Amino acid sequence: MKDLTHKPLVIIIIIIVAAVCLLVGGLIGSFIFPSASCDPVPPSCPNKWLRADEKCYFVAQETNMWNSSLHFCKTHGGTLLTPGDETQEVRSFYNLGRDDYWIGLRKDTDSGKWRQLDNSEWTSPVEHDNSKVNCCCINLGKNLALDCSTERRWICVKPL
Repeated sequence: MKDLTHKPLVIIIIIIVAAVCLLVGGLIGSFIFPSASCDPVPPSCPNKWLRADEKCYFVAQETNMWNSSLHFCKTHGGTLLTPGDETQEVRSFYNLGRDDYWIGLRKDTDSGKWRQLDNSEWTSPVEHDNSKVNCCCINLGKNLALDCSTERRWICVKPL
């Protein structure tokens, strides 16, 4: 039969050696890599996305129909921008030019009311609203009703 009287002593020695290795490794590492820290790296946005107010924004350079624009945003973990998600940085993109950008407002064809993507009612003005248009874009800070099948640029938003 094996002698087990030295087993606890061996375990204690292993723990002490491991602790000394970690301590010495940490001290040496701080001299070799003085700028390294254990602070977590702040989250960032994917390539071609803008970070602002703890959210990520994507401003499309190409054009697409409203449904395809929404699909793009969803496949990238976001949704079309709703007016409440705007930041000054995002406003600067669509206020500079004359481009229209699809946003997350769509008319409920049954009630005729404009709704955001979370299904909450939108009560602010939508210009050029009529029975033939069901989607909304933004241009120079104004919400404009358009046919969903027209092609426009779009803006996505997602959490950081």
